[in-house]
Amino acid sequence: VQFNIGQITDAQKKGEIRPHIVPSEQARQLPGFWSGLVLTAIVLDGGLHDVEKHISRAYQNLMAVIAVPEVLPYMDFSVDRGQKLYLEFLEHQSLADDSGS
Repeated sequence: VQFNIGQITDAQKKGEIRPHIVPSEQARQLPGFWSGLVLTAIVLDGGLHDVEKHISRAYQNLMAVIAVPEVLPYMDFSVDRGQKLYLEFLEHQSLADDSGS
C-alpha cells in the first residue's frame, strides 16, 4: 500500500492523476480489487488461466476514472505486461550480478 501511495502521489504531482483522487484511499483499493479478481477467477473460471485478461481490463477501467485523459493512450494495458516487466527485471538483475563479479 505504501508503494502504491508513492506511485499515485508522484503521478498526481506530474498531472497524470486527477486532482480529486486521494492517493492513500486509492492505494488501499488496488490490492483489494486485484485479490478480488484472483478469487473471482478461481471461483467462476475454475482457475487463473484468464486472470491476466481480467486484471488488464480492470486497470483499463480504473485508469479511465482516475487518470487524466491525455495519458491514457500512453499506458500499456496489454495482458502480458506483467510477464514483460518481470522478464525485464530478471534481465537487469542478471546484468547487475554480472557487473558485480
